[in-house]
Amino acid sequence: MSQNGFAYHAQNNCCSTSEPFPCPRSTVLYPAPGQPVTFPDIASPSNTAQFTVMENLVLPGGFPDIHNLEPIITPPEVRINQQLVIRTPQTTSVDGTVFTGRKLAVEGHLCQMVQYTTCHTGAKHGVPFVFPFSAYIPLPTNTNLNQTFQVNAFVEFVAITATSPRTLFKNVIIFLWAVPL
Repeated sequence: MSQNGFAYHAQNNCCSTSEPFPCPRSTVLYPAPGQPVTFPDIASPSNTAQFTVMENLVLPGGFPDIHNLEPIITPPEVRINQQLVIRTPQTTSVDGTVFTGRKLAVEGHLCQMVQYTTCHTGAKHGVPFVFPFSAYIPLPTNTNLNQTFQVNAFVEFVAITATSPRTLFKNVIIFLWAVPL
């Protein structure tokens, strides 16, 4: 029997164990297609950066296998742990990228509860994941090395795919902006 393009046991309506990956490879997105999004109001020009965090996650022991991912209701939380203004080369690359000689190095964590249902009981489970990231925000040339900033984050997009009954691939696009204090 096929359901969502995957093999199921007719007797127990559960995933076939004969498949290399027996459970549905469900992908959930945030925001969901058609879901309205309110973007932050950011003064221009500003100290901004956009980057991607790609995570390969494994369910911790004690959690049952994934059958189906639940929709993402709220985006991951972005926690900024530390920041530091650093010196960098001041130059322009052949593709036109301008390096100002200053960047704000940002260290943080992406925190999200991934929810899913199990194959055998249909019970819902939530697994908290915390994943570190590093990013940088270009700054003006005259930025003091001791300058501190309020670093703000906006999660633009999340895609989570079950790559096996115990593993997930998660891709998150984050927009950062830094306001001098």
